[in-house]
Amino acid sequence: CCESQIVEIKELELLLINIYRPPSAPIQLFEETITRCQEIIEEVIEKEEIKSKTLLAVGDFNFPFIQWPSKQIYSRDEEPAQMSSEKMQARMLLNWAEENFMEQYVNTATRKGNILDLIFSNSDSLVNGYTTIVNSTFSDHNILKICLNYKYKDQTKVKRTNPYPNSIY
Repeated sequence: CCESQIVEIKELELLLINIYRPPSAPIQLFEETITRCQEIIEEVIEKEEIKSKTLLAVGDFNFPFIQWPSKQIYSRDEEPAQMSSEKMQARMLLNWAEENFMEQYVNTATRKGNILDLIFSNSDSLVNGYTTIVNSTFSDHNILKICLNYKYKDQTKVKRTNPYPNSIY
């Protein structure tokens, strides 16, 4: 199955999306995951006063055949009807990222020679960069340490007023 988690961080006006797609995921489950993530993005944007949200989508997508940064799917000039289930899922991911104006930032291998773990954002100033940490005792994937550039939403302080007739609270 595919796993996803979406957290809204109101102080940063940010939606943090985390997705795990196992290598053998059926196309229906990945499509359901992407569709549900899009529904939540749209729900949050609709209910907020601000009609745009900063998106940060990270995860292990397990698409070794996508060439980054060109976004090309390795194939032999396959027609969409001839594409494998995995390549159709990769096309879904690329379309979803494009619909939400997100760019992918990882350009170094995260597992052996492949880029499987990805960082997407619709804000070109959010992701300052990332560091790849090799840790073979924890996982067979390299760890990505993401450097973010963000600021807190200005919070206006509510001035307390004295509800009593005297000057002592």
